Amino acid sequence: MEMISKQDRAKRLMAYSAAAGLGAFSFGQVSEGAIVHVDVPDVTLNVEGTEVSFNIDGVGYDDIKIQFVSFGSDYARVRGRSLYSTVALTDLNKSASLYYIRAFDAGTEIGFNANTGVVSGPGEIIKPTSLTGSGFGRAVDSYMGFALVDGANWNFGWMRIQTLHNPNPLPYGVADAVTVFEFAYETEPGVSIAAGAVPEPLTLGILAAGLGAVGLRRRAV
Repeated sequence: MEMISKQDRAKRLMAYSAAAGLGAFSFGQVSEGAIVHVDVPDVTLNVEGTEVSFNIDGVGYDDIKIQFVSFGSDYARVRGRSLYSTVALTDLNKSASLYYIRAFDAGTEIGFNANTGVVSGPGEIIKPTSLTGSGFGRAVDSYMGFALVDGANWNFGWMRIQTLHNPNPLPYGVADAVTVFEFAYETEPGVSIAAGAVPEPLTLGILAAGLGAVGLRRRAV
């Protein structure tokens, strides 16, 4: 597996964006660590088997895939596939179970801490909504945590997601759509990121407006 330093990764991000004529990656002094934030056009999936993939760091292959799949009831499934072993993370404050992805609330720390767990459940299923507020169907901002893993280096990030569900008398709402709004990650390995955190305005280096170096595609399976 190719080892890439944080400085080299930043250079590749800039080169990728310049070559593609895209941008919206923003980061400060890479030597001090920084947050890369990408505000993608809202992507909504509501048809069985449709999916969208994201190349979070602009290096290698896609890092995260959001796929709309039904299991009797409809759920949104998240998979990680990358040159780096992308892993989905869950908020252990919501549940000690690692079967589902529980949403991080805005400001919650994602990293090597007691409230962050690595999801090991089959298919890495997003929890749509629940009475306990652990899911992604609430009106407040809900974030999926993830980490780009390259050997011992873990780069933590978040993706803002919301599921639309049909009201029903069951404890858990049934999702009939999932929307992805934006994502961000920390360039410094091992450094935590707060859910919803974006680069500080005074340290930003804005490249260009647009999608940026995000590999985005939608297709029906």
